[in-house]
Amino acid sequence: MTDTSESTHAGRNKPAAKDRLHRREWILNAAIRSFASRGFEGSTWKIIAEAAGVTQGLIRFYFGDKETLWREAVQRARDDRIAHMPPSAVQDGNVDRAGVERWLRAYAEHVARFPEEARILTHEAQFPTERLRWAAERFMREDADAFIDAVRTLQAQGWFPGMDPHALRYMMVGAAQYKFLVPGEAELLTGQDPRTDEGIKRHVDAVVALFMTHAGKP
Repeated sequence: MTDTSESTHAGRNKPAAKDRLHRREWILNAAIRSFASRGFEGSTWKIIAEAAGVTQGLIRFYFGDKETLWREAVQRARDDRIAHMPPSAVQDGNVDRAGVERWLRAYAEHVARFPEEARILTHEAQFPTERLRWAAERFMREDADAFIDAVRTLQAQGWFPGMDPHALRYMMVGAAQYKFLVPGEAELLTGQDPRTDEGIKRHVDAVVALFMTHAGKP
């Protein structure tokens, strides 16, 4: 039977708490990258272990199984996004145009530089898997509901057209992130790498112009 204890993988001396934390972070970061690029089925213990520079047994020691590792990886990616986002532009029913633009820019810029959460969920979103259901109940529904509430407030105040707010949400999210989910295609068709600072700025400016230039009352 394989020994998955940390002392076995670290040698005789049990590593300090700081070292254990670092190893766990290495595994989690490698898992985020792998799930983003290969999906759940394509990400093996071997691939993640090699990317993290640890043994497969050590991954099992920290996370137990791949389902648990996937959940912790996608939760971490989501938490990182929330940490980089400014407060909601809608506060107590009041809307600040600069706040709306600031939020939209922050979201587009974050996805441009850290597309892993969007890629992981795009892999899962093709079918109603149990992992997707878990993510929906854990945070996706909450995030979507908050977005929809903001859109409805904006619509009521004349900022956006009175269309289905869910449709508008998908339009805004899709416009902000799609180009950075297919950077290879974007570079081949435009001759420009969308992931450069200038490429990110051009795209974010275009997204903001699309949704904000004519939004709102004069």
